[in-house]
Amino acid sequence: MNILTEIPNGSTTWREGINANLQTIDQAIIASGTSLPTVGTSSKYFYRTDTGQLFYDTGSAWRWISGNRSINTYTTSITLALSDSNARVRVNSSSDLTVTVPPNSSVTFPIGTEIFLARMGTGLVTVVAGSGVTLNAASLSIASQYSTVRLVKIASNEWDIC
Repeated sequence: MNILTEIPNGSTTWREGINANLQTIDQAIIASGTSLPTVGTSSKYFYRTDTGQLFYDTGSAWRWISGNRSINTYTTSITLALSDSNARVRVNSSSDLTVTVPPNSSVTFPIGTEIFLARMGTGLVTVVAGSGVTLNAASLSIASQYSTVRLVKIASNEWDIC
């Protein structure tokens, strides 16, 4: 359970509360908006106004700590987009499809981004690396219908799949 209150104070929004890990949130969120700023350039917390998600700056990556996870459903092959960041991506088709992880130069996912990829249909779903992208995985195919894998961005063009 997340408890979060918002107190507007001029141009700075203060949010305070306790998240599910019982970490106290008692800092100014200097910036809020629809995309995360560069790590280390804002306050420790950032509120995404488009998704209602709260993130924490570890100094090396943004970490999602509370708020809604989007659920995005696709029925054709896709290239992941920023709107898939920290979301559950459902791929549903009886045909084989690919999910391409784009290079950082195309889509700037923050390091630490997690994407939960679910195979909902009977068609094989294969994760494909975009140009210059490294995917660390035992397998790039999702094993069976209703199986889920997690993609985690660990460097500019490197993702773990587990």
